[in-house]
Amino acid sequence: MTVTAESEAFKQIFTKWENALNKGDAAALASLFTPDGTITYPDARPPSVGREAVRTDTAAMFARETARGATISQPVFEVHGDWAQVLADFRATWTSRGSSFQEHSRYFMVVRRQPDGSWLLARFTFFPLP
Repeated sequence: MTVTAESEAFKQIFTKWENALNKGDAAALASLFTPDGTITYPDARPPSVGREAVRTDTAAMFARETARGATISQPVFEVHGDWAQVLADFRATWTSRGSSFQEHSRYFMVVRRQPDGSWLLARFTFFPLP
């Protein structure tokens, strides 16, 4: 796979991520992870470990708050064989209990190439930006 093909594969992951957040679709978001994929949160919450935990935890989040305008931009990636590191900016407007807030975060993802050549998220974390 070439850098251009990998870039396109990562762009597809970002588009699916944005769509899942904007639709509140926990199953679609979880499908982007490997079976043992993990989300590590920047606060004291325990991580979501495994695709099913990612689905359950994001479904609970979507029950509390909704996103719109979720976008991932300015990705920078480095590929090492079947693994890649991706750093990107994220922005969204969230609504929770009638009030809205803006999120601007930096995403850090470890992505793993699957036997069929596709890429899935193995590790994901984010850091709020000012």
